[in-house]
Amino acid sequence: MNELEVKIFGIDVGAVRAKLVASGAEFVSKTEFTTTHFDFPDGRLTAAGEYLRICAYPDGSGTFTHKGKNMGSDVSIREETETDVKYAAVLEKIIATIGFVPVLKHSKHCESFRLGKVHYDIDTYQNLAPFVEVEAPTQNDVVAGVRLLGYRMEQTFSGTILEYLHTQGIDPATVGIQIIQPPQRTERTEQTPR
Repeated sequence: MNELEVKIFGIDVGAVRAKLVASGAEFVSKTEFTTTHFDFPDGRLTAAGEYLRICAYPDGSGTFTHKGKNMGSDVSIREETETDVKYAAVLEKIIATIGFVPVLKHSKHCESFRLGKVHYDIDTYQNLAPFVEVEAPTQNDVVAGVRLLGYRMEQTFSGTILEYLHTQGIDPATVGIQIIQPPQRTERTEQTPR
């Protein structure tokens, strides 16, 4: 299933929340969670523009997600496969056992709303102005979701949080994003019998 999404940075959280509530949006959840991204030791997922992540929630449960390469431009369009897991820490051990390594880790606060087909996440990282993610099944729904908040598509960003920080010259560490370099793959040399 494809995920279509844009981000709007530097929002007024109170104004966005008020517009959502006034429009009849349903409050879904409010939580803080930790996300860890994984890759093969050679970094092939990152190099392909894909990612594999586990979001761990305070109760120990989590969400396991693979996102494919962004196929969009104005709107992020990624194939997404996702499932809920009962024990996020156990899943982390399993995927480490089969060879995946952590490459990025961060925590954020997220407040979620749903209005019809459109899902809104108000995200807050440390030392970064809050932003809202607008996600929907079609590009027209994303555009309508953005307009509902009083924004134009020209004010949105279709890349990842790391890509946004790069465009702004912001060091990811200042907003609590820990980039973990994967270990380098070492080549084994075969010994030929003499």
